[in-house]
Amino acid sequence: MKYEVHVLGEKFIVEQGAKTTRAKVDTAKDLARHFGGFFGGVFTLPTTRGDITFVLPEGGIPAWVKPIKNDDGSAHMV
Repeated sequence: MKYEVHVLGEKFIVEQGAKTTRAKVDTAKDLARHFGGFFGGVFTLPTTRGDITFVLPEGGIPAWVKPIKNDDGSAHMV
């Protein structure tokens, strides 16, 4: 499964199971949590356009994560 991540006015595609510098991405919720950290920090997100590094301020930044339909046509809701 892939996820569409909307952050900072850009759209990125991230595959399930991708490993960021903070944790492994298993669900859309896991991915969204990366952007909402209370303590800020830096993390790298592997996307279909290459690795993107985010420097998060304290309190995080708004992000919207949407599952993309599977190849078999079924959709997963989060």
